[in-house]
Formats: sequence, C-alpha cells, structure tokens
Amino acid sequence: MIKAEQRDELDPAILPNLAEALDEEKIKVLSSALIIAECLECNFDDKQNEIFTDIFNNQEKVRLPDPDRNIMELSAEIRSFYKAKGIKAPATPDAIHLATAIYYNCDEFFTLDKNNKADGSGLLNLETPIADKYNLKICLPHN
Repeated sequence: MIKAEQRDELDPAILPNLAEALDEEKIKVLSSALIIAECLECNFDDKQNEIFTDIFNNQEKVRLPDPDRNIMELSAEIRSFYKAKGIKAPATPDAIHLATAIYYNCDEFFTLDKNNKADGSGLLNLETPIADKYNLKICLPHN
C-alpha cells in the first residue's frame, strides 16, 4: 500500500478502501513490531517514509506489540509443526507475524505472500487451521 505496488491478484481499489476503513476506525490493525525492522527506510522515498511513520505511529489505530517469549514460543511451535510434516516451514519473521496474530486473536491475516519465495513457499499457501490447531484465516487484503 505504501509503495502503491500493483499486483495482479489484488483489486487496485482494495488498498485505498482499507486505508479509508482504518481512518474511519472500521477496522483495527495489529502487526508485530518486527514490521519496523522489515520495512527499511532506504526502500521508501520521502513521501512513503512519511506515510509509513504516520500509519505505524498512530497507536489508536495500529497496534504493534513486541514479540515476547509467548509469541516466540508460538512461532517456534508453528515452524516445528511444518518442518516435522516435511512441509517448508514459514520463515522466522513470517512465523513471528503469524504467532502475533494468533496470540492476539486476530480474525484474519492479510498478506500478498504467495509463491514469491525462491522455494515456492508463501503464507497464502498455508491452510487453516494453521499448524492443524489455530483458526487464523490467511488471505489477500479485502474489504
């Protein structure tokens, strides 16, 4: 959304609608504080940095909990589950984001992460329930 990237699998009207829903407090956003380290300022121009800062510094609309021990243990559980089944486990940062959403009882996990990894894995490829246990729905952003 910040970089206004166009994706074939995503209706271009969705992201502005989500931004509006966030502004109007029709939706709540939660992400791991890990997102701060993942979104490198050097990848954004000045306007994009301003948007990122505005969104993620607004603690009334966006919640960014730190990944504590509970979240880290849940992340390890998720990765271990898939590895034990012989399925490519989510990358550690992805597992931390999933664990954060599960820990805080989110309804849905929005991502564009499908088959974009060198090994063909992606979060959208995981079936619900996650790790045969957690009913978090992983999906493309939608209204």
